[in-house]
Amino acid sequence: MQKPSPKGYCEKYFTSLTSISNRRLCGGKTARNIGFWYKITFTVGKDGDNYEFRLPNDFGKGGVTILDGQIMKKFDRDMWASGKATQLNF
Repeated sequence: MQKPSPKGYCEKYFTSLTSISNRRLCGGKTARNIGFWYKITFTVGKDGDNYEFRLPNDFGKGGVTILDGQIMKKFDRDMWASGKATQLNF
């Protein structure tokens, strides 16, 4: 059994990253100064296959993408683009 998240935090499992928000997922009352952490597990094909990760976002304070513990991209300025920012794609 999983212990409950501390007050002000939540953990949710979902199958789509469309329209993710604090309010929608966790019933949060604020849309400011929050952070998100996603863990996504997926199966890869054979050696030599190429993958492209597009992570459209709308982050005001920047963000980072990490794959297998390695920082792939980071950006430390506003990324306000109506969910269409591309700075964290790799």
